[in-house]
Amino acid sequence: MATKFLNLTIRGVEWLGLFGDLRHWNTPASEVRNLGLVDVNIAGFGYGIGALAGRAFRVTVTGCYSIGSVSGSGSSVGGLLGGNGESTLTFCYSIGSVGGKESVGGLVGENDYLVTCCYSTSEVRGDWDVGGLVGYNDDQGDVNQCFSKGSVIWWILEGQDYPRLWWELIAEN
Repeated sequence: MATKFLNLTIRGVEWLGLFGDLRHWNTPASEVRNLGLVDVNIAGFGYGIGALAGRAFRVTVTGCYSIGSVSGSGSSVGGLLGGNGESTLTFCYSIGSVGGKESVGGLVGENDYLVTCCYSTSEVRGDWDVGGLVGYNDDQGDVNQCFSKGSVIWWILEGQDYPRLWWELIAEN
C-alpha cells in the first residue's frame, strides 16, 4: 500500500520536488518506496524539476508515482524525477503533463543510470531532448521493460509555408 501526498504544490527556482535534491553519498544507499503524489502542481524556473525530486543521486526508487503537472523553464524536467544520477527506478509511473525547455521526459528528464519496469502516459512538451518516458538518456543510462503512451509535442513554428518543428528551421539557417 502506497503512502499518498495529495494536492502538492511547489514553486521555486531549481532542484524542486517533494525532495529537492535526494542524494546519498555513502553505502547502504537510501531508498524511497511506495510513495504516491496525487494532484501535483510543480513549477520551477531553473533546472532539476520533478514531482518526487529535482534530482536523485545514488538512491533506489521503487513503486512510486506522480499524477499531475510538472513544468520548468530550464532543463532536466520530469514527471517523477528531474534528473537521475546513479539511481535505480523500478515499478514507477507518471500521469499528467510535463513541460520544459531541454531534457524533458514524462517520467525522468535526464537519466544516467537505470529505469526498469516503469511507464508514463504524460503529455510532454519541450524544445529539445524530449521523450515520452525519458527526455535525455546519457550513454550510461539504461532503460528496460518500460513504455510510454502519451504524446510528445515539440513547438511548431507558425507562419511558415507548412508546419515545421523548430529544429527544421534552425538546420536551414
